[in-house]
Amino acid sequence: MEEILTPIGDGYIFPKKVVGKIVEFSDYKSIITLMKVSKGFRNTIGFQRPDIKLESVEISVKIGSIILALKYSEDTEILRIQYRERRCYYRQPPRKWKRSLGKFWKKEDRIEKEERLDKEFQGKGCFVKNLNSKNKEKFLKTNFLQAFLYDYYYVLCFQSSKISNFKINFSTDLALKKFSYSIFNCFQFRQKVPLKIQNFCCNFVDDRQISMILDCFDLDSIEKLEIFKKFLPEYSKIGKYLIQRTPQWKKLKEVDFGDESVYDGFVKDLLHFEKVNVRMEQITLTEISMLKNVNLKIESDAFQNTANPKNFDIKLLYFNSNTLNRLLGEPMDYEAQNMCSWFFEIPNSQQFLKISLDSKKKSINFKRLKSSEVLETFPNALEFAKRAEGLFSFVQL
Repeated sequence: MEEILTPIGDGYIFPKKVVGKIVEFSDYKSIITLMKVSKGFRNTIGFQRPDIKLESVEISVKIGSIILALKYSEDTEILRIQYRERRCYYRQPPRKWKRSLGKFWKKEDRIEKEERLDKEFQGKGCFVKNLNSKNKEKFLKTNFLQAFLYDYYYVLCFQSSKISNFKINFSTDLALKKFSYSIFNCFQFRQKVPLKIQNFCCNFVDDRQISMILDCFDLDSIEKLEIFKKFLPEYSKIGKYLIQRTPQWKKLKEVDFGDESVYDGFVKDLLHFEKVNVRMEQITLTEISMLKNVNLKIESDAFQNTANPKNFDIKLLYFNSNTLNRLLGEPMDYEAQNMCSWFFEIPNSQQFLKISLDSKKKSINFKRLKSSEVLETFPNALEFAKRAEGLFSFVQL
């Protein structure tokens, strides 16, 4: 024992390779259990900080309950842990835990309890109570939010690689108001070295709340920001304060504000994103002209350096399609009864700009396509583009 363990104070630390193997073959629950029962493992984790390599993290907050869903890779099962006011449930793959069910549930009650728990959670698998009775008793005396924050901090603090997807979902407005700042403080306390995440999804109400939580992450690592507000009864405005901060996010390529929120900023503030999905009250002909010119690379050099909208989708509350016809002329293609498209050739490139209008949904889409794809479907697209460009220039004058 003395040959493989290094003494430190009144405890021990494990060799780095040993800890690496333990973390590699252990799931979230096993790491937490080892930290609780092994002082040597606790010491080692604190000194070596091994990467646990999580692929995705999802936190769902309800009144009296928090669900933490973790996934280590595309091939692994999702581990769900529900923190409740009275007990904690671990959700594991069926094969691993099916032999343990009888130890905790009576045979005649097992099927009924499985069915009841399956209604609370979606997906395959079974549920078992905390395996250690002492831990269960301690958990009963601990606030479920404190238990969640403890587990989150002592596992996520060992994540050094980039997390592909990180989602926070508050089920109700009340849950958001009650627990948001506790969770914010937990994130901020952990972030001596900010978490690196690729895609971030949340449903906060206020721009400042979103900015507060984003400050806890490595902003250079975020590529996509998705915001949804499913529990709000009406459209809520968002974006002006948030978008003002985006120059700090060097790698943010995509924003999706969903269909429940209305962006109350300016179109020009969104042009440095490659892909945008946003709902607005209305859009002016000047802004449509700006989007077209940016894609055709005919704006000023200073502006063009930061503008790169490859796929821009705008849903509108108020829009008159006749104004677009006056600006762009007759559409080249009527894809359906309520859908039509215009094509413009992008100079010095092998691409076309396609502007699509869905008059029923009141949405406009700007998208760049390869010339070969467009000409294969519409052989006369080049001739139409030149005619449309001439009309567009005349209307601008």
